[in-house]
Amino acid sequence: MNYNEKVNILKGYIRFSNEIDTLEEMKVSFDTCGRIELLKSEQKKIISSIYDVKDDNERNVLLRKYVLGHELIDIAEKIGVSERQVSRIHSKAINDIIFY
Repeated sequence: MNYNEKVNILKGYIRFSNEIDTLEEMKVSFDTCGRIELLKSEQKKIISSIYDVKDDNERNVLLRKYVLGHELIDIAEKIGVSERQVSRIHSKAINDIIFY
C-alpha cells in the first residue's frame, strides 16, 4: 500500500464521523443503521492501526491529525517542535503504519 492510499484511509476516520453524525441526526431507517455500524467498524480498524504504531511521537501525530482533526502547525505547537519536524514524523508514521 502506498503513502497516499494510507493517508486516504486515515482521512476516512473523520469522514466516517461526519457521516455517522448526519445519519444519527436524521433518525433514519434500519438499512442506515447497518451503514452506521459499518462506518464505526471501519473507524475501529483505523484506531487500532494507529495504536499499533510503535513510536509514541508518530502515534501522537496520527491521532491528533486524523482523529482529532488538528493541523500540523497546531500539533507542532502542542508537542513543542517545529512544523517541519512534525511533517517528518507524520511522513515516517504513514510509511510505518500497517492496516489490517
